[in-house]
Amino acid sequence: MEPKKVKNNIYSAKVKDVYNEESGTYVTQGIKGNKQGKFERSIQGKGSGSNGSYLMFDEKVTYTFLELYIYDLEKKISVDIRDFLKETYNGRRLTKKFLARVQTNMPNKIKVQSVNNVWEIVDYNSLQISILT
Repeated sequence: MEPKKVKNNIYSAKVKDVYNEESGTYVTQGIKGNKQGKFERSIQGKGSGSNGSYLMFDEKVTYTFLELYIYDLEKKISVDIRDFLKETYNGRRLTKKFLARVQTNMPNKIKVQSVNNVWEIVDYNSLQISILT
């Protein structure tokens, strides 16, 4: 199926999901009680946990993706909106509960375009969700 011709390579995309994704993290489990203190001292702020299970960080980076579907291209894309949400909502924590509210109140369709093979939202003002402020 040939995609429809669109103006200035701008496509209408349907919102499918909003979610957080972390990179640079992994889980360490099975640290025995007599070795936990030594292990905790050795990680020096590069992890957290207790009782033998630890979440380790290696330059942890968190992304907040807006998952969209472009019907004209029959393609699913993801756009990182973390910086936009942090700026718009004054640094608010982006919890699962908050992201569920964002998704519920998000407009049904969003205009996107590909610039140098990177998908971008055309008008971030369309994402303003006054109910969350």
